[in-house]
Amino acid sequence: MFVTVIIPVYNVAPYLKECIDSVINQSYKKLEIILVNDGSTDNTDEVVEQFMQTTKHPVLYIKKENGGVHTARNLGYKNAHGELLINLDSDDEMLPDALKIIWKKKKKIPKQ
Repeated sequence: MFVTVIIPVYNVAPYLKECIDSVINQSYKKLEIILVNDGSTDNTDEVVEQFMQTTKHPVLYIKKENGGVHTARNLGYKNAHGELLINLDSDDEMLPDALKIIWKKKKKIPKQ
C-alpha cells in the first residue's frame, strides 16, 4: 500500500523543514511526498531543493502561480499515485506513527 502526502506550500520556509522531517521520519515508509509551491516569494525553493537532494523517498515538487491552497491541493491530487491521500499543511508536523495508524484504520473500513 502506497500513501501520498500532499503538502501545499506558500512562504513557509521557516517551518517547512520540520514538516517534511515529520513525514520522512514516519514508521510507515511506503510513501511519496508531493510538495506544491503556490507562488512562494521566500526561500521555500532552497528548503525543498536541499530536502530533495538527501531523501530516498519519491518526491514531486510542483511550482505554480499563486491561486490559493485549494488549487495547490487539487494539483497534488492530480499527480498522486497513492492508494491513500493525506493532506498536511506546511506548518504542521505528524507524529511518528501517524501514517501507520491511519493505514490500519483504513484497512478496517469495509469496501463497497
